Amino acid sequence: MDALQELYRVFATQHLWFLHDLLVDYGIFLCISLGCYLTLMSGQISIGHGALASVGAYLTAILTVNLGFPVWLSMLLGGAAGAAVGLVVALSLALRLEGMYLAIATFAVGEILVVAWRNMDYVGGALGFLRIPLATTIWHVAIVVGAVTLLLWRFERSHLGRAFRATFHDEWTAMAMGVDVERVKIYAWTLGGFITGIGGALYAHNLGVLRPVNFAFDYAVMILLAPTLGGYYTFWGTYIGAAVIIFAPWILNVTDPNYKRLGFAALFVIIMVFRPQGIIGWQGSRKPAVLRLLFRDRAAPATSERRLR
Repeated sequence: MDALQELYRVFATQHLWFLHDLLVDYGIFLCISLGCYLTLMSGQISIGHGALASVGAYLTAILTVNLGFPVWLSMLLGGAAGAAVGLVVALSLALRLEGMYLAIATFAVGEILVVAWRNMDYVGGALGFLRIPLATTIWHVAIVVGAVTLLLWRFERSHLGRAFRATFHDEWTAMAMGVDVERVKIYAWTLGGFITGIGGALYAHNLGVLRPVNFAFDYAVMILLAPTLGGYYTFWGTYIGAAVIIFAPWILNVTDPNYKRLGFAALFVIIMVFRPQGIIGWQGSRKPAVLRLLFRDRAAPATSERRLR
């Protein structure tokens, strides 16, 4: 009997630690995805938020390991670096490109950064950046996610949040109503970059090692899928989408590891067919929101000189 009790204790402890790690992974991925949600909220498709996360992750690792910065300060600076790169992307790409063209351009930015990390010996190159302190705890993740949630909850109800939503629906109508669309796009990339950079910093101190492959194309697509699956008419949809992406593969793996990828793909197709606006998305249109952003009509009024410059 004592042996059975000890076996049960070990089994329960291992599963509790596994659940702990899964919740930490969920919180970090959620934080990164909420940064992507902000760009989607302003009507922009991004496949580049994996790049912003990598900037926050690598910078906080450099500051902590090589320069001896405190972890909390390096994380904040990692978020600031993500915001800075987001600002550069906004000024150089988002103000000039739209829809599919912006998506392709942001994908290129992500690939450029992956190649850059791979060829920089200072950050370990392809072998990875090692010996990063394992400083991320579930409490740190909970505090960051709680702060971001409070920020977005207040933001969606603010004047700027309504400007974001108006830009999402129709840029020209928003401009006619006095919304500065260019400023909205800059704010979306800068604030979203900061949140994603913080998530990347948490990611670095959770893994303890960074490799360029961690931020490759598939990871960037997963970040975009989180608000898309959950529905990005509200930021709560990103919570649902991130939960599907993090927990569904684990559940499918426990059920039958051989069909994990097939099951996840089937789940994604089912959601997109029956809930094209996301699991808790807006019901005003049956057309998937991502497709509307990629292929919406861009016919401009002839008198709009500001946009033709």
